[in-house]
Amino acid sequence: MKIILDSNIIIQDFLLKSRKIEMFLDFLSKNTYEIYLPSVVVEEVSAEYERKLNFQLNAIDKSYTELNRLLTSRFHNNRKKMDAKIRTRNYIQFLLNKLHVLDEKIIETEDISVDELVKRAVSRKKPFTERREAFRDSVIWLCVLQEAKSSREKKVIFISNNTKDFGEKSGELNIDLSKEAETFNTVVDYYLSIDDFLKNHAKSVPFITANWLKASIDFTEVRDGVLDYLDANRTETYTMLAEMGYNVRGIESFHCYDTIIRDYYVYEMTDGSLRLEVLFEIEIGIDFLTVNEGGNSISLEGESQFHYLLEGNSIVSTELQGAWLY
Repeated sequence: MKIILDSNIIIQDFLLKSRKIEMFLDFLSKNTYEIYLPSVVVEEVSAEYERKLNFQLNAIDKSYTELNRLLTSRFHNNRKKMDAKIRTRNYIQFLLNKLHVLDEKIIETEDISVDELVKRAVSRKKPFTERREAFRDSVIWLCVLQEAKSSREKKVIFISNNTKDFGEKSGELNIDLSKEAETFNTVVDYYLSIDDFLKNHAKSVPFITANWLKASIDFTEVRDGVLDYLDANRTETYTMLAEMGYNVRGIESFHCYDTIIRDYYVYEMTDGSLRLEVLFEIEIGIDFLTVNEGGNSISLEGESQFHYLLEGNSIVSTELQGAWLY
């Protein structure tokens, strides 16, 4: 079966190094699923990669300039100039190889009618809205429909975290898009993320229960991991507090008050090892200083995800995937 990825799935992990991607590619290797990419997705990923690469290269050059302002003798940057366009072409080749996307699995847009796009734009037919990304989203959706109609199963899988244009709050495909697919006697299975897809295809392991999780997981390790992550990524918290109206001068400390298991799933790799993904609800206290009011404290809810490797009935390694406050 064909799996079509949106650009946002790739952009959040350019080098495809996350545990979820590792499990996803393992799943594809032992099942009859293949990844297809609309050409517009490849182009968008390419443009975003080049933009980020140039941003980092410019930051390096700027840091040398700032460094030389502090030195009595000039420090020369002997770094060989990097060609961002060549690096981007190399990256796209790496990406297509990693995902096993051959030329015939890139969905070209030549067969998409301009008239059809105009009609959708005029009638504001989903995913067309007043947003400037609507044209790109509509092209992707028509590529999805095109592949669904041409597939043997009359069905494709579409993974995109763009719920505004493709999904409902429930996580299902937008009802109008679902009805449109039905008019062609096709089905589009929609997933918000690779994680969402893996959870839906997870293995049931009898001994892994809620009680087993509570007894086996080191919750102190979870709390310490979350606090270390938040401390190392303070910029995100600064931004959140600023959006809440605080003029933050500095963050003094984080506290983890509560940690509850919200959800989990188990995936069995080709080598027989079990991978456990656990989503925790967390409550975080933040002590911070503001410009005018001095010390402040606030409590925020959030979530954190951990990846566990199992051997037999025991957890042998733990890896924090991230923590998010809201």
